[in-house]
Amino acid sequence: MRRKTAVATAVLGLLLAVGVTTTAGAQGKKNSVTTRASTGRGTATSDQNIKTGTATNTKGEAVAAPVSKGGVRTRGADLCALHVDNRTGLYVNLYTDGNFRGTISPYGDLVGWVGCGSTVFYARADYSDGSYDFWGPTRAYVSGPFYWTIRR
Repeated sequence: MRRKTAVATAVLGLLLAVGVTTTAGAQGKKNSVTTRASTGRGTATSDQNIKTGTATNTKGEAVAAPVSKGGVRTRGADLCALHVDNRTGLYVNLYTDGNFRGTISPYGDLVGWVGCGSTVFYARADYSDGSYDFWGPTRAYVSGPFYWTIRR
């Protein structure tokens, strides 16, 4: 019983340390996070949370397909599903571990693959005046289907 209490205390401390608000009980979903928007000041061109700004393909290189899409089953790193629920009226660019993953339409959803394990989620809605709203960076442990809800 002491061990369970110690583990629960450690997990709670970890969640508080990274600033994650878990909404599993509220939404009835395992592995979920909800993040509210913050506003960025200045120009949107130099954001330390973004490594690659757009999706560009390199000739001769391709991402390996996940097992569910006909990929080879490996004993190494697996891929986990990420479902992002955009509860705003904005077009939002999604980044995982600093890499561009796609644009989510207003009140839309984006479902894709991310590496299982510790993952950093970041989203940003750019405005025509150079300002932007952003969500995250939010670090979470992904071990299966994961749900991220963004709100204003």
